[in-house]
Amino acid sequence: MGTSTSYPGPVGGTGAHNREWQRTRRRLTDLGKRLDNVLRGPGGPEGARQLLNDRQDDIAAGLAAALRAHPSRALLVEPITVQARALIDTLERLQLDGLVGIGVVGASPDERELQFISAFLGDVSPGTVPEYAVRRGVRSTVETAIKDNAPLRAAVRSGDGGYRMPRELFCSIFQLFFADAVRAFLRAVVAEHLKIALPVLYLDPTGLIADAAAKKLVGLVPNPCEEERQQPGPRRDSIAGTARSMVVRAVSQILDLDEQALEAA
Repeated sequence: MGTSTSYPGPVGGTGAHNREWQRTRRRLTDLGKRLDNVLRGPGGPEGARQLLNDRQDDIAAGLAAALRAHPSRALLVEPITVQARALIDTLERLQLDGLVGIGVVGASPDERELQFISAFLGDVSPGTVPEYAVRRGVRSTVETAIKDNAPLRAAVRSGDGGYRMPRELFCSIFQLFFADAVRAFLRAVVAEHLKIALPVLYLDPTGLIADAAAKKLVGLVPNPCEEERQQPGPRRDSIAGTARSMVVRAVSQILDLDEQALEAA
């Protein structure tokens, strides 16, 4: 699906935002060299793991801050917005029409699970690195939802035509998508600068740092269910409608962009 092209991260300019990126890139490069030195020495894999544990949170904090400060984060706006709205549309069809409504009609549990995932992916043609990263984020979100939610997994694998997604799961998937989209993008950035000549099984510095950075951002994503609970009186919209109304706000908050400017774009 898409392309595996790496992404060097924002470059150019002399402002403070670019200096933050440059600083983060240097720290990633330095960490890769230090990990290699430890792996070659008496510390071995355990020493490298300890070094990564000691450094990852600090570097992840810088990475998250650099992403939200650099102008090129605008490259993520359109792909995240488009995929978020497509995700909501598919979740709504699942709520209204069940598994058949999103094309889950396979003859075997494995086939039905693949069809469920595919229903959320849409166009898988090659695109830009941000577009590819966001699509990877969608896939990760759906796979995590199946893995972590036993009722959903059982319904998909059995082809339960009566299954309707609970509102709380809808809201969890909405929030998880934004975290996964940013995480996939950050993995591409980290992978370009954190090079290890001696890769070690079970040592994934790229994933750990990107995950830690994404966790610092996911708390910024609004929750549609919480939004509804805060509204006085009876519900005036479906959970899908509430989520749609919050997409631009979620994008603006996670990327630290002006919400009104995004609405007008």
